[in-house]
Amino acid sequence: MTLLQFLKSIVLATTLVAASCSKVVDPVTYATQSVELRVDGMTCAGCENTICSAVRAVEGVESCAADHVAGRVTVVYQITKTNEQKLAETIRTAGYQVP
Repeated sequence: MTLLQFLKSIVLATTLVAASCSKVVDPVTYATQSVELRVDGMTCAGCENTICSAVRAVEGVESCAADHVAGRVTVVYQITKTNEQKLAETIRTAGYQVP
């Protein structure tokens, strides 16, 4: 086997492995939405952490950012797994008000 044949076989093997590992992802299944919720009762960074810890535990939540000074929580979530109402209820359960 020549060096060129060897290199071609490596490229072919790599291509076959990559092709077998790729999978088609339905864009609707993983569609995300961002929502900003007004939250009353946050007074410190600890409140921010409490809220985001609770929110991140909700299936489908990708990120959470809270700002106690502004009284806002921003959440990015998968629309097929949760919704704004579930997020608001989670925050209420954590002890804060979502008007």
